[in-house]
Amino acid sequence: MTEVDACERAPLDAWAHNVTASELIAREARRVGAHLVAISTDYVFDGEAGPYSEEDIPNPRGAYAASKFAGELAVRTLAPSWAIARTAVVYGWPPAARLNFGAWLLSKLEKGEKVKLFEDQFVSPSLADSVAEMVVELALTRRQGIWNTCGGAVVNRVEFGRALCGVFGFDPSLIQPSLLSDAGLASPRPKRSGLKSDKAAAALDAKPLPLLESLRRFHAAWRGRA
Repeated sequence: MTEVDACERAPLDAWAHNVTASELIAREARRVGAHLVAISTDYVFDGEAGPYSEEDIPNPRGAYAASKFAGELAVRTLAPSWAIARTAVVYGWPPAARLNFGAWLLSKLEKGEKVKLFEDQFVSPSLADSVAEMVVELALTRRQGIWNTCGGAVVNRVEFGRALCGVFGFDPSLIQPSLLSDAGLASPRPKRSGLKSDKAAAALDAKPLPLLESLRRFHAAWRGRA
């Protein structure tokens, strides 16, 4: 359950999806001797001192963040062999049932609409295909431990939006800076929750992508959508 504000409004549902389900899968992994790769998030950190490495200590805020970290602990405690794959702001084309950040942004920019993005939240935007390649490698090679499987750049959301405009040919003035504190969101968001990708870059064949490369791949998938 990844919709942050929905988790805050329904914490029991968030716990069932992100903790209880992780526990059950980890128990089954133990029964059959499987290697378990669990997908987690940069939101396990409070965002006071990012970007974060795999060795930094989580301090989750809000129901979503707390449930994801508790899910990590369930996997680490119960699975016989495990990897935690932390990622952030996953985007790609085609979108799934709910628009991801990149697809939502495109839906606005295609119509020439102005879009408010946070200039005070720094994240690691991550192309879904690239994340998938890293996660599959963690599974096939049975690598252990915590891994930041994310994009290779830490930027604020305004910088991401303007970089996307540059690649896609949209007017960058459509991106309007705003502040987290003015958004009135139900759940707290970490301001500096970017992830350091040095470990994955050094050890995996599937490397974290630079921002422009990931946006070019996103653009190619979007152009071929028909």
